[in-house]
Amino acid sequence: MDALFNFSRACLFLTFAAFAVGKMVGFKSFRSHVCNTVSAAPGHASLIAGVVIIIELLACGCLLRSSTAAAGFGILAGTLVVFTAYLGRLLARGRAESCGCGGDSDSPVTVWHITRNVTLFCLSMVGLLASFGSHATSFDAQDWMRIPLTLLVAGPAYFLDRLIVFFGRELV
Repeated sequence: MDALFNFSRACLFLTFAAFAVGKMVGFKSFRSHVCNTVSAAPGHASLIAGVVIIIELLACGCLLRSSTAAAGFGILAGTLVVFTAYLGRLLARGRAESCGCGGDSDSPVTVWHITRNVTLFCLSMVGLLASFGSHATSFDAQDWMRIPLTLLVAGPAYFLDRLIVFFGRELV
């Protein structure tokens, strides 16, 4: 269970740290996206965008310590449920709207975005369940050797928008 616990921690930390940094760097674009896609947002777009970033950073901070990792997994699981429902709503509209996942992304939402979120949700649930039985206190040498594997999960999760644009409509 320790391997699943640390693998989930590393994958989710890398993915959501990259999402949060992308949103901070492209904050103006992300705020505009929130304003355009969230009906309650026009007057509160900056607040909503800021809260999303804070939640992602809070979850990442929790994942850094074994003792608080369960909270981080729980925060991310809840966030992913809400955000997946949001993506489903954007997809159901039938308009080519961006999810704004990386901050300044303009790639339209596809089923692949929902699939990514469901996969990340499952990973957060695996981590949460593993955290209840885990006695891991830190990363060991074997966990550090798994980092390339975590990059194979976190990289495509973060760069999904760019991959869709790169491969074109074949992925849609």
